[in-house]
Amino acid sequence: MTVELDKLWTFANPAASEPALRDALSQAMGDDALILRTQIARTHGMRRHFDEAAHDLYLKAVEQASIAADDAVAIDAMHMLAIVETDPKAQLRWNFEALELARESDQPTTNRWEASLRHNIGREVSAAHRHEEALAHFRAAADLRAEAGEVEENRIARWMVAKTLRALGQIHDALDMQQELESEHAAHGKADPYVFEELEIIHRLLGDAARAADSAARRRAHSPA
Repeated sequence: MTVELDKLWTFANPAASEPALRDALSQAMGDDALILRTQIARTHGMRRHFDEAAHDLYLKAVEQASIAADDAVAIDAMHMLAIVETDPKAQLRWNFEALELARESDQPTTNRWEASLRHNIGREVSAAHRHEEALAHFRAAADLRAEAGEVEENRIARWMVAKTLRALGQIHDALDMQQELESEHAAHGKADPYVFEELEIIHRLLGDAARAADSAARRRAHSPA
């Protein structure tokens, strides 16, 4: 692949990325054209615009990327297949396949995928009430984010760890982690309504109605309008 995808993507705004990808597609041929079509489909997937054509395109991208030994693109397409699938077992299968490739690949650009895939798998197995398994994936994601120096992403991963601890009945450990996150946000002049939401639940579980009410008020104050 000769096209440089990172220069075409604004990951926080997939709608804004589509025109740049389409412009590159107008000048691309062969494998590059297929990969760019896949990335355009990805912008729609991230916006929850799903259809069967996009599913088939991701499958073709996995096949083509595997032939070209482009592991990063194959993982990207697998991860998008996990998003467009409606069967939870199929979603999990694609994410596990992507994780296996990310861990086994010797291509440097694949390394960044493991934390995201761990997060996705953790959410999926948590939804199936497999909380111990989810906890292992969330902890691995948090460690990977810390190693990469990804501060905000690490906080999200630790929030997932704390939420899972709460689901496992480890209430005081969950409380400690959420309070730590609250302090970190406050130190930077920020507040996370999701942290307050968990603190509200935890305080209610501990029978502390006053603190639960205080956390609820903070959650409402800092929630988007």
